[in-house]
Order: sequence, then structure tokens, then C-alpha cells
Amino acid sequence: MTAKLFALGALTFMSAVSFGCSSSDSSSSVYSASASPLENWNAIARAKGCKEETAIEFTERCTAEVQTLLSCTADHLGDCHCESDDNDLNCEGTYKADEGSASCKAEVDAIQACEVKK
Repeated sequence: MTAKLFALGALTFMSAVSFGCSSSDSSSSVYSASASPLENWNAIARAKGCKEETAIEFTERCTAEVQTLLSCTADHLGDCHCESDDNDLNCEGTYKADEGSASCKAEVDAIQACEVKK
């Protein structure tokens, strides 16, 4: 299955990601700057006990922005959870104030701006 990193503009990643840990969770063992976006996504999923993905969709020229978002998400695992119906990672709380801290909203906005560039 492929996770669309930004479902309608917000990383399915983030469609990503809503977990049940506290916002003080540390990303030190989750995010790696040398890992691919997929590897980092799956590290976050494993940390939350969610299903891993075989692929994620994003605009390749926006890889740096995606990695910045994944790093931010790893710092805010409390805003992520596993979906009850399919065990998919949902981190929408990292960018939606009505679902979490929205601490990574600026990173999501940066990805969206990158993806609309021609």
C-alpha cells in the first residue's frame, strides 16, 4: 500500500499521523537525517505501533521539506495515532489544531508551497 504523503495537501503521512504518546516524546531514536522519507515514515509508524508502508507519495523536488516535516513529526509523536480501522499512521494532529498541537503546520505549509511551484 502507498501512503500519500500529503493527502489533499497534507502528507498522508500526516494523513498521517496521530499517535497516543505525549508531546514530550523524543525523536532521537525515531528520525534519522540519513534515512529516506519512507524509512523515516516507517520509523514513526513503528514507534507508534502502526502499519508500515511500502511507498509514500510526494513531489521529489520537495524531499528536503518532507524530511523537515518528518523530523518535526518525530518530535511530536503525541499528535500521532494508529487508525482503528486499518492501523494506518495518522499524524494530522501535527498540523491540524482541532486534532492536536499543530506544531508542524509551518512544515506542512512549506511542502504545499513547494508542490505548487512549477
